[in-house]
Amino acid sequence: MSNIGNEIQFGIYKQMHAPDPDRLPTRYEDWEKRAREVLEDGPYDYVAGGSGAEDTKNSNRNL
Repeated sequence: MSNIGNEIQFGIYKQMHAPDPDRLPTRYEDWEKRAREVLEDGPYDYVAGGSGAEDTKNSNRNL
């Protein structure tokens, strides 16, 4: 019986020498830039502003 997890992981690592430029970002700054490109001002500002009391955002930035 094949292990699908190993097959998926191998497929990812096999592409690392030539990564797909359309893959999802891995860095926070890249996610933020991509979000700014695709979201309208309202949704972007809500998320970028911390969505509420900003406790989670502040905690994450202090790590």
